[in-house]
Amino acid sequence: MAAGGSAANLISRYSLFDPAVQTFLNHIAEAEDQIHAGRIVAEVTHIPRHIQAANILQRSEFRNYELPFMTVSDKPKERQISLEDLYISCPNGYIKLWSKQQQKEVIPKFSSSFNYAITPHPIFQFLCDLQTQHQRQVLFFKWGPLHQDYGFLPRVRYKDITLFRATWRLKTEEIEALNKGINGKNARSFLSEWRAMHQMPRYIALVENVDRELFVDLDSNNSLGIIQKFFSKRTQATIKEYLYAPEQAMVRDEQEAGYPSEFFVAFARKTEKKTSTPSPRNFKDQIQRSFPPGSEWVYFKIYTGTKSGETLLVKVFPTLIQELMSKGLVDRWFFLRYADSGYHLRCRFHVAELQQVGQVIQTINQHLAPAVESKLISKVQIDQYVREVERYGQSTMELSEQCFFAESQQTLMLLQIINQAEQGETLRWQLGFVLTDQILNVFQLKLEEKVQLLEKIRLPASNKHLAQQLSTKFRELRSLLPALLDNSHEAENPVWQQIRQVLQLGNQLMEPVAAEILKQVESGEGHSKESLLQSYIHMMINRLCKTSPNRHEVVIYEFLYRHYNSKLARS
Repeated sequence: MAAGGSAANLISRYSLFDPAVQTFLNHIAEAEDQIHAGRIVAEVTHIPRHIQAANILQRSEFRNYELPFMTVSDKPKERQISLEDLYISCPNGYIKLWSKQQQKEVIPKFSSSFNYAITPHPIFQFLCDLQTQHQRQVLFFKWGPLHQDYGFLPRVRYKDITLFRATWRLKTEEIEALNKGINGKNARSFLSEWRAMHQMPRYIALVENVDRELFVDLDSNNSLGIIQKFFSKRTQATIKEYLYAPEQAMVRDEQEAGYPSEFFVAFARKTEKKTSTPSPRNFKDQIQRSFPPGSEWVYFKIYTGTKSGETLLVKVFPTLIQELMSKGLVDRWFFLRYADSGYHLRCRFHVAELQQVGQVIQTINQHLAPAVESKLISKVQIDQYVREVERYGQSTMELSEQCFFAESQQTLMLLQIINQAEQGETLRWQLGFVLTDQILNVFQLKLEEKVQLLEKIRLPASNKHLAQQLSTKFRELRSLLPALLDNSHEAENPVWQQIRQVLQLGNQLMEPVAAEILKQVESGEGHSKESLLQSYIHMMINRLCKTSPNRHEVVIYEFLYRHYNSKLARS
């Protein structure tokens, strides 16, 4: 894997203890000064509040200039770049820092592996972000969407280089079964059978976070206890094969004992990258925003009535989606209901292979044709799909579309149940509470976080009469909500049993996507979790409700807020 805005980032912490590392850092600094000739390369220095980061942040001085942020520099004044001295310009989408005192451009460098994105200081984050401006920050093998679809991904090799280690991703149901087995009477034999079933090697690594892995020898008697402890409090987990073998060790001591090792290789560019000032579009848009007709996203607007739209979703779309996906024409899709410019369904279909666009459109038209002939549909329009990148974020836009797909699949199945049930509309509003709670759970919100989120997004009654109505209705439903949300409501009812099966499938679709979205949020690259969840819930209610989704939204938010708040107070 290649990473970082400087070759110094990963090894700078060792410079205080090894003169050879210090010499190496000096060579790196000289090379970067040559690449940025005529500019000032300044080391950003800062001491964050995270005490545990002290070990990572310690490093020697190896650059000629420093740019201190909320700290003091030991450099002479003429070698310090203050924030007050800096001017910012943005020629052709390239963000440039200019020192008025030095009359030169300043290139900030934060030569540490510390994750600066977790700090609360946007100026510090901005300075650190600039060091990788228009650069590819990491280089490693990716499985793309397959990563979300498969629980096991095999090792990937190119010649003698392992690009990707064999990886097992365990979901909640698998971990529950594993915990039950390894804590039972025949725990050791269960673990052996479980290992054989997953074809795991002797040496594995339990992934604790991005850069922390716990080595386990499955042949060791100690492995059972380690695995029991690791999985006891987890709902999702990742296991990777551990490639180190003592007999293949490249680092050995005088007694020829082998040690695991990592090698650091630095590459120096001979000349400055010529594409340092890209066009504004390249800087702003990292993903494609707009998809005209004929591209990978096929966008249909189907004009109809509210009841007719529900009929289409229940009777036409299930067979349409089944054909599109079973034939491999489409790999995901989602829909929304809209009332502006006439009631219509907005449906987006992602084509699996671009050359199949025509076949996808033809298949959709064939399924819609009878409804057009019978006047159930008044107009069908193919339009350009424009992503709401500002709403969902650059790094989480495609993941949000995966979330929409999971919700649309689940909603389509639930709408069929609703329309076949005797009290379908009662089921619909009850499911509004259930599905909102489902989203909050899938995104791993604790009870206190649920209260905080709903307190922000709930819409207080605009008048006393409405507030009184909500209070009266909540008192009627107070005893129903706990049963709805813990899956005990009408446990013996076949309709609710069917609903719970659909919800379980929905969880399986949404959990991997939610996990990836949370990673982006936690890394500081995506939008806030709260803003994304508000949008996801809003869209879910739109898909579920035939009419007046905003009114349903007010009731759902208010009642769930009161329910969660009451539950929190009792705990």
